[in-house]
Amino acid sequence: MEVRQERTGWRDQELSLRHRMWGWDCPMVDLDFLGLEYDTKKPACLVEYKHECAKPGHKKEASYQALIELGNGYRAGIPVFAVRYASDFTWFKVTA
Repeated sequence: MEVRQERTGWRDQELSLRHRMWGWDCPMVDLDFLGLEYDTKKPACLVEYKHECAKPGHKKEASYQALIELGNGYRAGIPVFAVRYASDFTWFKVTA
């Protein structure tokens, strides 16, 4: 079975800039690649994938804390992982 191809080819940078214009009290995060892994139609975990060249994040950052709260907290009740990966997919570094 084939996976669906990317349809838009663009990102919402303008929306991110608009949030910055609104100020510090209107926080949002532009996640690199958030995936919902699932099995038998049930969510298994949230995964934030980051390319090896992307700026590393830290779990103490507000954006990661919000993502952790979404997954591990009272909201979804599923684990959250940050995954860095190589361009050629020869390695993946998974952090819970």
